[in-house]
Amino acid sequence: AERAPPPPPPPAAEGGSSWRFYRSRQEVRQLVASLDERGVNERALKRALQAALPQLRLADEPAPSPPAGPWRSEGPHVGARVVLHFAGVGESEARVVRYLPPSEDEPALWHVE
Repeated sequence: AERAPPPPPPPAAEGGSSWRFYRSRQEVRQLVASLDERGVNERALKRALQAALPQLRLADEPAPSPPAGPWRSEGPHVGARVVLHFAGVGESEARVVRYLPPSEDEPALWHVE
């Protein structure tokens, strides 16, 4: 069987490594199909992607609905834009869409998208 061609490579980043963003399940499936089972690293990546694919939410899919229950659409910071910092990775921008007030044993929580 002939292997599918891999997706085009992202431009090389300084230091030789780069991140790739896949927008659809089809793109991820193409990547999986292009991985060579004979290589230890590619085989491990292929198996990990195959296992994770059902749980992935990709950019072309709708966002899940905010949690049901006592979450509020009004409250501190709801509507605010926030920047999340990920050590060694970078930043991601989001918007606060729900607020869950603190309870006896839990701190307040914010749901962001």
